[in-house]
Amino acid sequence: MIGLLLEDDITKMCKTLRTRQLNPVPLTLLQEKLLLGLRFWIAGRQRLQLTIAPADVTPVLIFSQANIRTHMIEDEARADKELTAKMPDKFKNPSNWKVFAEAMETYLGQLKGTGHIPLRYVIRRLALPPQDAQYQTEQEQSIALVPLTGPDYQRDNVRVYGIIKQLVLEGPGRSYIMPFDNTSDGRAAWLSLLGHFEGDSYCNRNHTNGKAF
Repeated sequence: MIGLLLEDDITKMCKTLRTRQLNPVPLTLLQEKLLLGLRFWIAGRQRLQLTIAPADVTPVLIFSQANIRTHMIEDEARADKELTAKMPDKFKNPSNWKVFAEAMETYLGQLKGTGHIPLRYVIRRLALPPQDAQYQTEQEQSIALVPLTGPDYQRDNVRVYGIIKQLVLEGPGRSYIMPFDNTSDGRAAWLSLLGHFEGDSYCNRNHTNGKAF
């Protein structure tokens, strides 16, 4: 149930327990941070639709998640003060597709969506990763596993479409994204671009014309 609570809910609950007139509970700031760390872990697992086993909830886990959460907040505060991620150049030349696609993945990897997950998850190539996939970091795992459904995804998907449209509208990719303009479906627009500029027919045609793809 703690995963259903917002962080502010937990903070307010701790304050209420500390200050109530009858039988106040002397919760320390450290204990509050550990509760927030537990909520951080549970909410993350729920977002990725991973199982939550009570046996996994140990003092070591809670402490490590509280530490990760603290560092994440510090990193985000530092990032807010630094230069924002540089948006890729507009896609105006078909021969620059690979450079543009890599730049987009890098750019969306620096922008956080709902749940602090990089927006790159919206344009990942596989909707579902292989069951035996191994991940080097929690961020890599979240990008691969976060569901491509639900209200959180819809918000991120619309945001990604806006970015794609801004960069593609004036170039050769326009006709491949405009069918998704009414729904602002960023993922569908990106897959449409991939299907054309990395499709067999396009690659074969460019090799035949003597162009390197």
